Amino acid sequence: LLDVRLGGATQTIGAAAASAADAAALEIPEGSPVLRCERITEDADGVEVSRAAAMWWATEFSGESFMAIGVNDPVLGEPVMNMMHKIIKGCPEPMRVEAGHFVQEHGEPIARAALQAWGLLP
Repeated sequence: LLDVRLGGATQTIGAAAASAADAAALEIPEGSPVLRCERITEDADGVEVSRAAAMWWATEFSGESFMAIGVNDPVLGEPVMNMMHKIIKGCPEPMRVEAGHFVQEHGEPIARAALQAWGLLP
């Protein structure tokens, strides 16, 4: 999607207390223990790509989108995917699937729903 030569990435994972915003998104009490993950990707010149990509999805993306969320995803989970849904300009309400991280393993119903959403199937 981005014509960028990647130079590196830094990932930070650690324990934290849920902020008010995180607690509301996760539907847990403020201050609850959470695992916080942050990944910053940089291009060959050291410029952050992740934030630029999020800005592009939020402001410049103009295509049709479809999102399927695995409600049992132990990697990202619904809160992160809900945040991504809010970032992607014009993204319709996500389909929630009784699946883990790899929703493509439940391919046919997701593909059918996407094609229906895009008007390509009745």
